[in-house]
Amino acid sequence: LAMPDTAKLVAALREKGIAAVVSGSGPSVLALVPDKQHLVTETHSQCPDEWWARPLALAQGARVL
Repeated sequence: LAMPDTAKLVAALREKGIAAVVSGSGPSVLALVPDKQHLVTETHSQCPDEWWARPLALAQGARVL
């Protein structure tokens, strides 16, 4: 694998039921987490030590029109 740490992180998040994908060409990972503290904490705890997590608040999710 070209990005083993990224693949491992995505797999670990998915195992916890958290939607996660590689964002762009990597090594960024996008995790879609509801605004529930235990899931946010779980997501942060999965990151390797040298990585950091940044929450991005969304005013509104996707809508079907």
